[in-house]
Amino acid sequence: MGDAVRRYTVYVVEDNHQLRDSLRWLLEGAGYRVTCFAGADEFLGACDAGGRCCLITDVVMPGMDGLDLLREMAQRALNIPSIVMTAYDSRLLRERVAAAGASGYLCKPFEANELLAYLGSLSG
Repeated sequence: MGDAVRRYTVYVVEDNHQLRDSLRWLLEGAGYRVTCFAGADEFLGACDAGGRCCLITDVVMPGMDGLDLLREMAQRALNIPSIVMTAYDSRLLRERVAAAGASGYLCKPFEANELLAYLGSLSG
């Protein structure tokens, strides 16, 4: 595990606690620092964009969804690289996610190595 990974924080915003816990287990096992949130508002109230970090968020969540979260982050000038996950893939959604500024896009279910490859390119 490299020093770059150990100094990199991954924020996970996912309303499904089982997936949230699985992502924490996977990412901590890969050496990342992980902070999880059940919703977008909780994340916005607590995130610290000052360090080396990225966001992994679901699209479909109660309250503020993942796209709205990306837009709100842009409004607040929170320049955090973001990977969006969804179980509802479509060309239109991919376009909307890209337009909102996401760095990556994953369709659920995805392989662990897909996610870790995205993170590796962001945390370099």
